[in-house]
Amino acid sequence: MRLLVPGFSLSTPQSRLVDLAEYYDLPLVTLNSLLTQAIREKTCLGDHARQCLESGQLISNDLFLQLLEERLTEADMYRGWILAGFPRTLNQAAALNSMLLDIGQTYDRVIHFKSANHHHLVSLANGQPDYPDYLPEHKILQIPLVKFYSRLRLFISVSCDVPLAIVDNALKSSLRELTEA
Repeated sequence: MRLLVPGFSLSTPQSRLVDLAEYYDLPLVTLNSLLTQAIREKTCLGDHARQCLESGQLISNDLFLQLLEERLTEADMYRGWILAGFPRTLNQAAALNSMLLDIGQTYDRVIHFKSANHHHLVSLANGQPDYPDYLPEHKILQIPLVKFYSRLRLFISVSCDVPLAIVDNALKSSLRELTEA
């Protein structure tokens, strides 16, 4: 099982992702975990990332995708993974899809942990131009990515505004068909 939790779901409680990874016995991959591991192991890509960070530069999409490709082709990843926090833009989504195609992988589901403002994002994604003044800028910037992934039959949207037990049950129910195959 390969699960994608794009950057627009960063309001997701980290504990939900850790629990999900433990429940399905899948590696959880985040930008932070990739960078930390590569820098700690002093790989060529890790050294490049360390230099970027030390000089105050952002990690480029290309470098992150190289780190991700390296990680996704490790032996423990072939049975499945959870990738959290990436992509955050349509360009990153296209680059991720291309990289996954190159290495013969894909994701089985895209999980969106929605918050109270999610209904405004869906309205905007569906072309309704009126958005509230209180909608944070980062939520407005996510609209194209929400629209892109919500069109996929692989898209699962789960509310984070309910008790954790309900979130867990909704996720497990949505993913059941993948584990029964």
